[in-house]
Amino acid sequence: MELEAEYARNRTSLKKIKNQDTKCFIVYALNLIVILFMVFSFVMTGKFLYLIIGSITICTSVSGFFSVYKKSTPLAIISASLMAAEIVLLFIDWGFSLIPLFGFGVLLYYAVINVINCNKYEWLSQQDGFPHFEIQQKMYEIEKAQWDIKDPYTKRKEDIEKRNSGSDNMKSL
Repeated sequence: MELEAEYARNRTSLKKIKNQDTKCFIVYALNLIVILFMVFSFVMTGKFLYLIIGSITICTSVSGFFSVYKKSTPLAIISASLMAAEIVLLFIDWGFSLIPLFGFGVLLYYAVINVINCNKYEWLSQQDGFPHFEIQQKMYEIEKAQWDIKDPYTKRKEDIEKRNSGSDNMKSL
């Protein structure tokens, strides 16, 4: 019963991670819209800061996509720090307006959630029963391992039969 409860907790955690990873992926995709806006702003105003923000946004989204896909904690940390740099640059340029506040609230939240999810996924991957956490699968694996174990008498009998069959073939030739 204890194993079933542990598997249920781990299975629930894994489903929650997958759900949050989908949301993080969408947020990183929406972050790519900032690139279009920054390139347009650079073309219209000629401010080099907009081009820098656009390039940081590309790096943020790419590292974020790969951290979600590969469940890589270092990439998630890099993505979160690039996201913070992007938001700081937006605050520097625009001051306290709606877009940097939205970025600080939502985008940075999901970047931190991504780091937490990567750490939790690494822990879950080391747990017994990963990735399905099904008790029936675990019982099947235990039974399969028991089928592969032979007692010494059966092993000795098979060895004798192999030797005898080999010597019978030699006599017939």
